[in-house]
Amino acid sequence: MKKKSRNIQNESYELHILEYGLYLLLASVYFVISIDVYDNTILKPTMLCIFGGAIIVVWCSYRWKENQFQFIFSPLLPLIGIYFATCLLSLIVTKNIDVSRLNLLYLFIILAITGIATQLLQKEEIHKRFLNFLTLLAAGSCAAALTVEFYSGFGITILADSSRQLISTFGNTTYFGGYLVMLIPFIAAQLFLESTSGRKKILLCILLAVLLGMLLLTRTRSAWIGLAFGGVTFISLTIPLLKEKYNSKKIRNVFFIALASTALLLLYFSETIIQRFSILFTEQSSFIRRIEFYESAWKAFLSSPVFGNGFGSFEVFYPLFRSNEYWMSKSEDIVVHAHNEYLEILSECGILGFVAFCALLFYVGKKTKDSISFSHSSDRFIVVGLVSGIVASLVDNLGNVSLRIIPVQLTWWLMVAALFSIKSNKEAHQEFSFPVPVFFRKIYLLPIAAYFVILFLYIPREVHRFRADRLTLDGYKFEIGGNATAAFSSYSSGLHQFAENPFLLYNTAGTAAQTGRFEIALALSDSLIKKYPAYPKSHLIRSVSLFQSGNKKEGIEELKKEITFRCHPQSIALLAQMYEEIKDSTNEINTLNNLFLISVKSGNSDYITNALNRIMQIADKSTLERIPYKKIAEKFSSNMEIIKPLILLSKNLPDKEFEQTLTKQWEKITPQDSTSE
Repeated sequence: MKKKSRNIQNESYELHILEYGLYLLLASVYFVISIDVYDNTILKPTMLCIFGGAIIVVWCSYRWKENQFQFIFSPLLPLIGIYFATCLLSLIVTKNIDVSRLNLLYLFIILAITGIATQLLQKEEIHKRFLNFLTLLAAGSCAAALTVEFYSGFGITILADSSRQLISTFGNTTYFGGYLVMLIPFIAAQLFLESTSGRKKILLCILLAVLLGMLLLTRTRSAWIGLAFGGVTFISLTIPLLKEKYNSKKIRNVFFIALASTALLLLYFSETIIQRFSILFTEQSSFIRRIEFYESAWKAFLSSPVFGNGFGSFEVFYPLFRSNEYWMSKSEDIVVHAHNEYLEILSECGILGFVAFCALLFYVGKKTKDSISFSHSSDRFIVVGLVSGIVASLVDNLGNVSLRIIPVQLTWWLMVAALFSIKSNKEAHQEFSFPVPVFFRKIYLLPIAAYFVILFLYIPREVHRFRADRLTLDGYKFEIGGNATAAFSSYSSGLHQFAENPFLLYNTAGTAAQTGRFEIALALSDSLIKKYPAYPKSHLIRSVSLFQSGNKKEGIEELKKEITFRCHPQSIALLAQMYEEIKDSTNEINTLNNLFLISVKSGNSDYITNALNRIMQIADKSTLERIPYKKIAEKFSSNMEIIKPLILLSKNLPDKEFEQTLTKQWEKITPQDSTSE
């Protein structure tokens, strides 16, 4: 009997380690933030690997030392296994195995933690404590957001985004919005639990109001729309449950109070809401920029529909599929995610990964239906809260990337695990066990020992990565201050610390070229292109380095390759200069004509004046007539710097009416109203 009691105590002790390890993991990926580095969320993946890895090895060690390996079957286990397998298969076709492996490691840890959580959360007390901890984390995140907002006025602006208000410790306002949208329905569901005391309900109402207010302050449209869908799910599932307990009048009163409170909150933030949606389809809208992401992600999927292009490598293959005129819609040069989870899965993992993920979502729906129909009364409200948060997040990620951000991603998967851990009367309790070989029982401490060996090797790498990121920020400050030499020094020091950061590699190569270190710039750009074949402006740096090193023909060909990825006036103007230097006037004239066309199309006036002056020097009258001079005059009608050389050009043209029109236009222009369009 004593031996049995001791085993029970040991089991409880092991489970407590796993449970509180899970809480520590969540707290670390939520609240660990770095200051004075380029990426203030740089340590979140580190926390995931350290604490997530610890949970996995403790669980393995705990299982190995038992005579019987026991686990409770959950449909979630094979589903996440299949999904991970499809992500693993995508590595067959990845264009950057290092990036894919690293992101696959993060996914493996998250899915392994999810699998362990399905076992832990089967115990009712642990399940309750876990849900309470999620509530505490929500409150802590709000407190962190308020702290960051308060201290941003005292110089810690690296943690605050003045244009979009609140980011908390998530690194970006859209990530914080993606987190809030999951937690709001879950917090609301706890108000309907019989076990929730009156005092706790008051605190939950206050927390709910704060969460809603902060979500509105993030100014994240996709999260607002996601919450609307989550709210519809919540109401449609809650009303039938309330009808079993209360009369219709009381239900109406409850929802009237809730809707009235929400309406007041929306009214208070109405100006913000109207402003955000009023620009949805304008050039200022992020939605317009992201259409380019969606189209390119779809092209990437069609290029490799079965296996995709490599899990976690969207940043690598995306530039290969986008239009070379993407910059005209003010789209970012560097795009890490598709801003649509479903298109990202399709483009990275193909139809196999997409079907596996959809199968998981199908079983989430099936589990919800079974749990609401056959679970205990209190559990059903928790199910409603969890599934409404999951739905809200899924809708949000039609236009967001939060399911690729470690704190949000981990929370989402754990909410799925919590949902699958709620028992329904319909489900049979399937517990399996099989004997553990004696060999494993003898080496049950081996996973822990291996963990510390790996940790010993891993931590120095992360220290170097952190130092490199700090030096990246220093270099960036020098660069925007115009000190390219100091910027190169900081960047190159960072590169010696950690050479796997493409942004650092690019900036080091760029500043090396700016300061005349063309051999270094060439070597660095070669290294960057090898890992990222179409990294923005990498071929531009390589082209300049080759040309200035004497390989003029190869430099010109490299610049043409850059233009196939990014047809920007900067690159075309540089190509014209290269042709000028090698005295190839025919190609120079053709290139200048292309420069005029792309400048008119985009509205970019930076290079037109010099191009007009140059083409008047080298072209004959018949060539000048082929210039789209009327389109230039129309597009930049109030730009004095462009109209002036156009007037000189018009004197060499047979179209005298055009010359007169320009002269009148020039007389109307004053320095005060001259603008560069």
